[in-house]
Amino acid sequence: MKPRLDDLLTPAALVGRYPDLCSMSQVRYWIHKEHHNGLADSGAIIRKGRRLWINVPRFRDWLCGLPYQASDVETVATPPTAIHPENLSHSLRNSGIKKPGTAEAEPGQVSHSHGVNAE
Repeated sequence: MKPRLDDLLTPAALVGRYPDLCSMSQVRYWIHKEHHNGLADSGAIIRKGRRLWINVPRFRDWLCGLPYQASDVETVATPPTAIHPENLSHSLRNSGIKKPGTAEAEPGQVSHSHGVNAE
């Protein structure tokens, strides 16, 4: 579903229209963290070049915690990254984490049952 032009506001226009809702710095912060706070997934942010608009109905739904309709947002699916067992073993070796069932921690490492080994 395409947004109506009346539903699109710049961040400054949003703050001007709803001054009690949020400040300009708050809107900037939300946009800056959009991939961490779900705003990007909501489809509320529209970018063309260096311009940015906010789709007010989707922004309202995001702000109120309402789920968005996946059919309203065009997404490109990316396949999950496969974790191969040999890569996992290599990562565990390099991280210092012991696999379950292996020997106790080396001297100077923390053992969950005995604290630091003093051997």
